[in-house]
Amino acid sequence: MELRVCMNDWYYNMGLVGFIRVLDKYNIPYKKEERCITFDSSALENMPEYYFSSLYEEYYEPLHKRRIDSINKLLKTIEDVISLKKDLGELKKVFGEAKPLDLIKKMDEQYKRKTEYKHLSEELSKIKKNISKINKIKKIDENSTLQLQTIITSIERLKDLFDSDYIKERFFYTNVLRVILSNNFFGQVSFLNPPFAKKSLNEFKEKFKKDYIEPVLDERNLIPDEKSLKCSVCGMYKAGKNLNLSEEHLLPVGVSKDLINQYWSKNFYPMCALCKMVLFFAPLGVSYYFDYVPSPSKSYREKKYLFVNGGENVENLIKLNENLKKFSDSENPFAELMIDYISRVKRKSE
Repeated sequence: MELRVCMNDWYYNMGLVGFIRVLDKYNIPYKKEERCITFDSSALENMPEYYFSSLYEEYYEPLHKRRIDSINKLLKTIEDVISLKKDLGELKKVFGEAKPLDLIKKMDEQYKRKTEYKHLSEELSKIKKNISKINKIKKIDENSTLQLQTIITSIERLKDLFDSDYIKERFFYTNVLRVILSNNFFGQVSFLNPPFAKKSLNEFKEKFKKDYIEPVLDERNLIPDEKSLKCSVCGMYKAGKNLNLSEEHLLPVGVSKDLINQYWSKNFYPMCALCKMVLFFAPLGVSYYFDYVPSPSKSYREKKYLFVNGGENVENLIKLNENLKKFSDSENPFAELMIDYISRVKRKSE
């Protein structure tokens, strides 16, 4: 079955850009029109795998890499202290930045979820006890050098455990699915519902498939008939039963399904299964950067999400947001994007 998705309001276009990014990433064929894309429904068969892999690479891998880099920096600093290239003050500073004891605590919470990992929880306790000795070292001598060498062994083991599949999967859930998706985009729908917290990644994929992919694959859910309402978002497909455009399906929409009488002149906005699915790709359609927020006690980094709803066609919409993504590491991504955009427009006019 051929499916069509077209440009719409800004929140929908976030999902459209995210969906197209996944299609491009995995070389899934689709046709690009002026303001729409068309694709065969068979493109969705492996979408649960593609969706979660894309989320993992976009959001969790950078977090994981930063933590690994901080551990490696700590290991290198300990080696430099042993060889007298750096002093204990520098070691204490790097130790505070790496926060290995905080990491141990978070890992231990995950190991305690399953009895088969009890032995690793016990091992973490020993690692914590050994690593904590860094704070008690006052000078570098033969005894403290031996201590630091055993601490290196413990930290290397900690790094191996942190890099294990189980911890990566659990941290992907706690740091990305629960914190980023649930808090910023979707609330507690589908696999983000609290009862699913202890499920495996494969079970998340199955739930996503059941709730978002299978309804689209069944053409009976999409082809309108005389008795059905049409989707108020796309205007093409049959609205799903009890499916209404609200923050239940994307928090930035800002319309509570329980307070629908306060919005849109008290009208419901029925939605189809395909539009519901497209909205779920919004986290992959945005760019993000970290803004340093000053505070009287301690400044902190705050993640901010960016999206440009511009361009008169799909091609321009994608280009604008790909350019924004390139500038996401800069201090002011929007300013950089505008400078780049104006420069390109100027070159075209010359």
